[in-house]
Amino acid sequence: MSTQAFSESGVPWLSKLPAHWKVLRACRIFIERREAGLDSDEQLSATQKYGVVPQKLYIQWEQQKVVLALKGIENFKHVNVDDFVISLRSFEGGIERCKYSGCVSPAYTVLQAVAEIDSRYWAYLMKSAGFIGTLQSLTDGIREGKNISYQQFGQMKVPFPPIIEQRRIADFLESELQNIDLLVAEQARAINFLVEKRSAIISHAVTKGLGAKGYHESGVPWLNRLPAHWKVLRACRVFIERREAGLDSDEQLSATQKYGVVPQKLYMQWEKQKVVLALKGIENFKHVNIDDFVISLRSFEGGIERCKYTGCVSPAYTVLQAVEKIDSRYWAYLMKSAGFIGTLQSLTDGIREGKNISYQQFGQMKVPCPPFYEQVKVADFLDSESARIDLLIAEQEKMIKILEERRSALISAAVTGKIDVRGYKGRTAA
Repeated sequence: MSTQAFSESGVPWLSKLPAHWKVLRACRIFIERREAGLDSDEQLSATQKYGVVPQKLYIQWEQQKVVLALKGIENFKHVNVDDFVISLRSFEGGIERCKYSGCVSPAYTVLQAVAEIDSRYWAYLMKSAGFIGTLQSLTDGIREGKNISYQQFGQMKVPFPPIIEQRRIADFLESELQNIDLLVAEQARAINFLVEKRSAIISHAVTKGLGAKGYHESGVPWLNRLPAHWKVLRACRVFIERREAGLDSDEQLSATQKYGVVPQKLYMQWEKQKVVLALKGIENFKHVNIDDFVISLRSFEGGIERCKYTGCVSPAYTVLQAVEKIDSRYWAYLMKSAGFIGTLQSLTDGIREGKNISYQQFGQMKVPCPPFYEQVKVADFLDSESARIDLLIAEQEKMIKILEERRSALISAAVTGKIDVRGYKGRTAA
């Protein structure tokens, strides 16, 4: 690729630009579209992952609920293909390109190009790290729900390459990013395989043991055959419900699928999010000890959580205390196994509407009960195997992070002219 001359842009986030590029205020390129939604318009969602797409498609792709307008769209805003939308989360992930015609929430700002542009180039620019960093500095309080206004956006200084270069940059990035995305997808598949392998190893070990010489029919569908010397007991024979009230000295804990039962303050720190702490004492909370187990409101999704700290948990939770000599690690693996979680899901109706699994329901479950020494052996084996697989997963995740950083750097360099693509021989720039 050829070399080119640069000049100072006078804009901190752009630094030097190709000398023949312009620097314009965004209001010279985009105006605010204020058209009302049409009766024929489909309601769209502005998403960081997919751009601006039909809400029904977004629901389908993400398998989640989105609130649709039920009383008409007269207050909604019309958008055309290749418009851009400033959403309430643009300060986090940039401004979204419209891939469909339709209408969007009146809380959003719709941008319509009045200059000749290649919308693909602008989609890349508006998702680049420097652009998003500038959005974040535009206004105070947007994290409290305020939007970035058109006036604020319009005063931004942005690069404006000749249209032929916009097209070539977009062509170049589409080609290069496709290769990176394929590599990321390959790493993601490897992670999924490792996660599935770990799940299979756990499910086999907690129900079949390690090298058992004989098996017997358990009479329990999710267990099938068990080692001949293992017992099958109702869970109430292994665990009772702990009903102790929280102590004044207890720290408030959270039952999480990712970390187990851990202090809320640690969970907030690890996940960088807010958690509602009890403000009026913990007299209604339940005391838990290390190696108790907690049935939370989401146990039907991810199993029952092991306590890694002493403290107290929400009164909505059920606390399980072992009455048998157990290795809590074995039971933690069992309670996170696919068969166990599937059985939890079948225990009660309506748990997805916020109902909990009761101790009575849990207590009637039939569970495997290996001898204590074998629980220890299985737990030791699974600790070792899980650590080995987790290390492999971490390596794949590290590679994905490197690829994503390369992706981000490539976009930033290309949209600001640091990569000269004028001689790019990809698709013909019309």
